[in-house]
Amino acid sequence: MNDDERETLIPHSSTNVVKFEWWPSKSVLQVEFKNGGVYEYTGVPQSVFDELRNGHMRGESAGKFIAQRIKGYYDGKKVS
Repeated sequence: MNDDERETLIPHSSTNVVKFEWWPSKSVLQVEFKNGGVYEYTGVPQSVFDELRNGHMRGESAGKFIAQRIKGYYDGKKVS
């Protein structure tokens, strides 16, 4: 994927997430967890990413959102 197309956010208070990145042209969300795993979720719509980003900006848990709204709803694979 082209790095110029992505948005990167680093949750400062997350106990589980190091960072998440969004590629809008491909609807791909990549999440790096503190345990070292990196996962890509495909088919994530802009509206769901916006909820994740807006929650992050309000100090809400990125890990909790990902567990409740991403995992099991969108195709995910471990990439690292």
